[in-house]
Amino acid sequence: MSGLGAITGSLLLMVSDPAFFVTLIPFLILLATMLFAFGEPLRRRLVAATGRQGSNGLVYGALFVCSIYGGYFGAGLGIILLAIAQIMGFTTFHIANSIKNLLATSFTILSIIIFGIGGLIAWPEAMAMMAGSTLGGYFGGRYAKRVNERYLRFLVIAFGLVLSTVYFWQSFDP
Repeated sequence: MSGLGAITGSLLLMVSDPAFFVTLIPFLILLATMLFAFGEPLRRRLVAATGRQGSNGLVYGALFVCSIYGGYFGAGLGIILLAIAQIMGFTTFHIANSIKNLLATSFTILSIIIFGIGGLIAWPEAMAMMAGSTLGGYFGGRYAKRVNERYLRFLVIAFGLVLSTVYFWQSFDP
């Protein structure tokens, strides 16, 4: 389902005005940061209010919408996916981070296929970014295991707040 969302987002990028999603970016990043910060209490309330099956449906619906965003743009997608993974019940940071990386990788691969078919990829620059992302993912994941989860959560929340502030500033600066 999320793969279909990523493909939809990629196709939307090819045919739509980017200003629409650019306007949404700071709101989405701030929402994701708040969901990540308060994800566990939210998950408990969702399960209590809708039952396990109902909460799963809501979370998967949110994942579909976020995968459209990920296929379209992706700024702050990691925080959004961390929040969704946490609300899905993956409360250990390292496991939620693994789920986030798996989802983000699948969105990226699908988007690369769509953008490649559409002739929208600058391959030399893309290859450099792929190499950097691979190295960063390998070493980041390796060293993240050594950092206390509480500090990582704090850093993710702080980064999300800074990122949303920057995007608000850029989007609405007079």
